[in-house]
Amino acid sequence: MKKAIIFDFDNTLVRNPDSIIQIKGILAKFPLSLNNRYLSEKIKEAVTDFHLCQLLLNEEDVDKAYDEIVKLKVENIKSLYIPQQIERVLQNLASKHLLFVVSARDHISLNLSLRELGIIKYFKKVLGDIRGSINKNDPSAVLNILEEYFITTKDCIYIGDKELDYKLSLAVGCKFIGAAWYKKSTHIPEEFQCHDADTLEEFIEKLL
Repeated sequence: MKKAIIFDFDNTLVRNPDSIIQIKGILAKFPLSLNNRYLSEKIKEAVTDFHLCQLLLNEEDVDKAYDEIVKLKVENIKSLYIPQQIERVLQNLASKHLLFVVSARDHISLNLSLRELGIIKYFKKVLGDIRGSINKNDPSAVLNILEEYFITTKDCIYIGDKELDYKLSLAVGCKFIGAAWYKKSTHIPEEFQCHDADTLEEFIEKLL
């Protein structure tokens, strides 16, 4: 029976240069709904870019600001980097298991990025955020995939780089691998972290 391997995108499949300064520049064009001293706190609280706009902006400006952020993410696709070993792992895994992407990134730049990088062909389904449709505090997106493809939680691994990804795997009840080949996480238990993309496939096979 094939198993499910679900990947986060940013800083898991690809290394993504931090665009928060550019995003702050977009938000600065609009009147904020709260004092600037709370800006960094709200940025950490936000689970998606759309959620960030909702937290910081007046209702009438949310869609306009979000559309600019999506445009920025599309323009920045060329700056994404994927090492050869990740693509090699995807190719090998796709021949044995069902691969998926569940990401808080907007669905437009997510799908365009996967196509531009030439790796979308490895994934059975790609879920990105559509104006708040993805919330990693809620396991529904992952559980719906497992239900759709008749996969049990014990036959699923979620791979991500953030504490939120780890907590999502706990809520789902599936196995977890911390993507630490780009940057070590201080918020994910060390025993779950994979530090070298060359060993990812071995790490996965031990869990399945």
